[in-house]
This record gives sequence, C-alpha cells and structure tokens, in this order.
Amino acid sequence: MRGFLLLFLAISVLGAELPEYHPRRWVSGHWRCAGSETMDLLVSHWAEDFGRIHPAWTLEVDGRGSRVALQVLARSGADLAAFSRMPDDLELAGAGWSKAQFPRRLVVGFDTLRLFWRQGRHPDPKALQSAYLGASGQLRPFGRNLSSGTRSEAQSALGGDRDFGPGIRSLSSPAQVALAVTSDPLAVGYGGSGHNLSRLEFDGSFLRVRPLVLAIPAGPVKTELAEFLSYILSRQGQALVRQVGFCPMETDSVLAMRSRLRLNG
Repeated sequence: MRGFLLLFLAISVLGAELPEYHPRRWVSGHWRCAGSETMDLLVSHWAEDFGRIHPAWTLEVDGRGSRVALQVLARSGADLAAFSRMPDDLELAGAGWSKAQFPRRLVVGFDTLRLFWRQGRHPDPKALQSAYLGASGQLRPFGRNLSSGTRSEAQSALGGDRDFGPGIRSLSSPAQVALAVTSDPLAVGYGGSGHNLSRLEFDGSFLRVRPLVLAIPAGPVKTELAEFLSYILSRQGQALVRQVGFCPMETDSVLAMRSRLRLNG
C-alpha cells in the first residue's frame, strides 16, 4: 500500500501540460516568508528564480519551524508561511487566529519522511523505532526541536500518542541532523527527502507521506502574491519541487488550484 501511494504521489508533472510562467504584471518590494526549515531550500530556489524575472523583488526566508511560523503570520510579521505538514484548526486558534481569519492553506508538493543512518551500517529496523521511544540500546537517536513540524510528524508516525523518549538529541535544522548522523556511526535520524543524503542510507520504506503547504492571508489574493503563486504553480515552479528532492503535484491538481485562485486570467 505504501509503495502504491508513493508511486501515485511521484507521478511526474508533464511540462507540456502545465502552463509556462509568464509575468502578467511586474512585482517589486521586500517580502518575508516564515516557516519550516524543511522547506527553506525549496522556497529559496523559488525566490531566486522568481527574482531573476522580477529583479526589484526580494524574499527573506525565515525558517524557524512550523509552529513559530503560525505565530509570525498571525501577527502580520510575514507575507506568507511555509509548512512541512498541514497545520490544523486547533493550531491556528492556538497561534492567535480567529476562525474567520484562518489563512488559506495550499498544498504545493509532497515529501516522504524517513529514518536514516550512516552509510555502511545496517541497523535492525525495529531497533530504529525503539530508539525513539526510549529503548535506544547502542543507537544514538537524533531529531528536531519542539518548534519543528517534522518532529511532530515523526512522533505521530513512530509513537502515535506517545512522546519521544528522554534520550533524543534535538537539533534545529535538517542539515544538522544529517551531519550528526554522518559523523557518528551509532547515530540515527529522521527527515524528509529534500536534502542531500548521499552519505546516508535508509531502507526502502518510509514513515509518512506529508504535504508541503503554503499559508497565505484569508480573503482575496493580493495582486503581487497572486503573481508569485502563479509562478509556483507553473512548469518552472513545480520543476524546482522535483529538483530539490520532493514530489511535485499532479498536473490536474495544479490546474485545479490555479483555477480556484483565479491565476489564469
């Protein structure tokens, strides 16, 4: 079932079926995107490519975690926010949003959450899961800090309602987790597919498929933001999703979202 789902999500977005991005209007100004460290690289690539077309526009990417992003966006401290999972209504309310002002949440790609270890080692898969639930044995489990959406996703996938055990070493970014596992032969970690894992190994299975989400203010989409979304939901934008290592959306889903956001006019 998992293999089928991954195959379903990984279907290539055909360039001929997606619209090429062509600017309808020029965008300028300095924007801020708060959010997930997992999506930092992808959002930065989007901003760099979009900025070549709109040289008077810049985007500051402030990746301090999904939970922090909710609060920053609620205080109008960012123009949009990026998440490595779908934030629910309870989280939005807890971050200070009223229900009438809940932001629009747009799925822009998919990621696969995996356990990984140093190249050349082959730990028992059962021992990997046990390490995060408190029975680490000889393994040294690394993970993300409390502000990370990846941590909450991994915790749910590995332990359900149970919290991680007390021996987990918490780090602030995916790159730090990967570096720790690369450097320590007894270390294991978890993370998404959008990072360089060439010196790491993982088994063929994965913990969870999760959506990559952008949150934008409620109400009519501002002209400048619509231009950036039109780029993200284009052939060029979705090609970067795959280039970074994530799974792009299916063509039909992209076209349907473009229609809902009125990006085709």
